[in-house]
Amino acid sequence: MANNNYAGEILTMESFTAQTTDGSGDIVVTLQNAPIADDAIMVNLQGVAGAFAQFKSRTTTSVTFTVFQKYDKADSVASTTGQLTNLPTDVTEVDVKGSTDSGGGSYNRSHYDTAQSSDDHMPNHSHGLSNIYSHGHGTINETPTTLSTLNSTAGITLVVAYAF
Repeated sequence: MANNNYAGEILTMESFTAQTTDGSGDIVVTLQNAPIADDAIMVNLQGVAGAFAQFKSRTTTSVTFTVFQKYDKADSVASTTGQLTNLPTDVTEVDVKGSTDSGGGSYNRSHYDTAQSSDDHMPNHSHGLSNIYSHGHGTINETPTTLSTLNSTAGITLVVAYAF
């Protein structure tokens, strides 16, 4: 594996403000100088939260970047019943709600050890269990998720640093 060293080259930075992606999520910028190589180009995207730019191609000073929306897992907020919402694909919720158990007892009422019913003198006790929710999953799908491009999105600033 080769390591490219551009230490002896000139490093410069250019900013392209108020850019808009095309229908494919691409932005084409024209640099003042021709980068020494494709891997000598770095880009930073500003102006759109949760978006990033990736190098796509270059022809001398014309460089194309594709703008993607970062993948964002929706937070799962418990509904009023305590159940989860917005679960990812292949994740299911299992309700392991506990049952309510009532139990009574008896006790000795006299010194003759005569057992008396708890109905007359000892109240029944109920022990309620809160709902406990867990989640399981089906077969895990290991196919990577394709990131969405930001098509026809305005207000983007690209800061491009490159060696030439």
